[in-house]
Amino acid sequence: MPQKCCVTGCRSNYTENGGKTPYVSIFRILSECSGDEGKLQNWLRHIPRADWVSSSNSAICIKHFASQFIITHDSATRTDGTTLTVARKIPKLTKDAYPSIFENCPSYLSTEPKVKRRTPADRRKHIDARDEEQFQTWINNDCIKSFQDVADGMVSQLRNSAWKHVTTADKVFIYLLCTDSDNLQVCISIVITNDLQCSVYRQGLMIEPNKLKWIFGSSNKLESWSALTSLISHFESSADKPGALIDEKVNKIITLCKELLVDISDTVFVNDHDYTCNTSSADEGKMYRLITHVKEQLELVQFIRPRYSSTILKWAFQLFSLSPPAYIFARDSCLILPHPKYLRSLSSCFSIQPGTSLSNHANYLFEKAKC
Repeated sequence: MPQKCCVTGCRSNYTENGGKTPYVSIFRILSECSGDEGKLQNWLRHIPRADWVSSSNSAICIKHFASQFIITHDSATRTDGTTLTVARKIPKLTKDAYPSIFENCPSYLSTEPKVKRRTPADRRKHIDARDEEQFQTWINNDCIKSFQDVADGMVSQLRNSAWKHVTTADKVFIYLLCTDSDNLQVCISIVITNDLQCSVYRQGLMIEPNKLKWIFGSSNKLESWSALTSLISHFESSADKPGALIDEKVNKIITLCKELLVDISDTVFVNDHDYTCNTSSADEGKMYRLITHVKEQLELVQFIRPRYSSTILKWAFQLFSLSPPAYIFARDSCLILPHPKYLRSLSSCFSIQPGTSLSNHANYLFEKAKC
């Protein structure tokens, strides 16, 4: 026969109306407080029964203990470091447990147990778990899985910003308007296709995808809202900077030069050393040399520390050897060329005399610069 609870008004494990009530776990008072007189007196002080003396059969049910005092699972660490957790058939109490909940008694007799202070290791573990949970929640909310996610979330993403958007069946256009003295124009536009490919335009000029790798990586796909936020913030801050537009136009010219060089090289034979061509394509060869020179000069404008190609070094050496004053004039007036000291260091092993053929020396520098 199950033991009954000793708390006044509690009917746990009693028989009522000829039937048994559902079984409730019971804890013997003297067994739980064995060997600890202070703990026993604390239990007796909390149990709302005046002048009551417990016996060996006195017991109290689980309903009178706060959840923090009840152990329902046991855990053990395996040899591989994982944790095994098993539910207990019979709950047990923690060592610092004491009865504090008495629902059938006046409310002032029930007390709220003090929150048990965690150890530093437990607090750190709790903080790490909370941070990890928050991070995973942020990752899930930040992820863009489909074009429909972009279309549905664009309104909330652009709220309280100067950016506008237009959504079609297969594209989302995001744009920033700017004003000058006379008219209104689109400064920056971002186009997101239905396969999440993203491209950016500054006043009609497309920005090369490799310049957006720091945001999108090599895929050039919009896979998170944070990437879009970074993209918008970056170009919004540079929208009114004239230098940014100049750089884009220079890059556009360089790209066009590269395309022209590919087209010309498909129709003429080009010598690697001096870009000479067969006689039937003399005009194309001259154009090839001119476009190559323009492209390399524009690329040198963008370098903080110029990196001269072997062709530029060869041409600069030839001009400097023929006429140092003419070379210095060209360098100071309009062309980006190596410093004369640098050319002297490269050609220090040569002995140049009037009438000396420069082709062998120039070819030597050409090959050396390619290494």
